[in-house]
Amino acid sequence: MSGDDRFMSRITSIGLTPGCSIRVIRNDKNRPMLIYSRDTMIALNRNECKGIEVREVAV
Repeated sequence: MSGDDRFMSRITSIGLTPGCSIRVIRNDKNRPMLIYSRDTMIALNRNECKGIEVREVAV
């Protein structure tokens, strides 16, 4: 994850930390991305998503 202090504070306070698992629920163009992580549904705007690097893992 990368971004300014405000972004990093917000994203870690909602539980997104390096190494955590997420599932993309909805990724419609021009809409916030909905993800599911740690028993919580989270909406992220497109600019916030640019600061998050993900890696696909086999289940």
